[in-house]
Amino acid sequence: MDYNYAVEMLVKGVKKQTGMSARELRDVCEHGADYGVPGFTYYNETCGFYKKYKEEIWEIAAEDADQMGYKGVMDMVQHFGCMNGGEVSDPDLFENCMAWYALEWVARYLNPDY
Repeated sequence: MDYNYAVEMLVKGVKKQTGMSARELRDVCEHGADYGVPGFTYYNETCGFYKKYKEEIWEIAAEDADQMGYKGVMDMVQHFGCMNGGEVSDPDLFENCMAWYALEWVARYLNPDY
């Protein structure tokens, strides 16, 4: 998948799922995904988003992992706060964390000066 296409699709997907503008998504930059963002609060929402945009999320995560010096996406993901110490033992928890990663990534992408 093309990186630029993945970015475009994730931005559209996050805006659609949250109903928030780029400016409103600044709150995600400040507070993180776990503060209760519309459309990203419950597992049925976050897991559904992950399943719909899985390829796009992995495309961007692979680029991030490489740029940050991780061995790969899973190495990076185990350091996410939502992963409770890095153990990937629950598929819903993993999908939730990846959806939150995408949400936070898009918020930062749309607000690069924040």
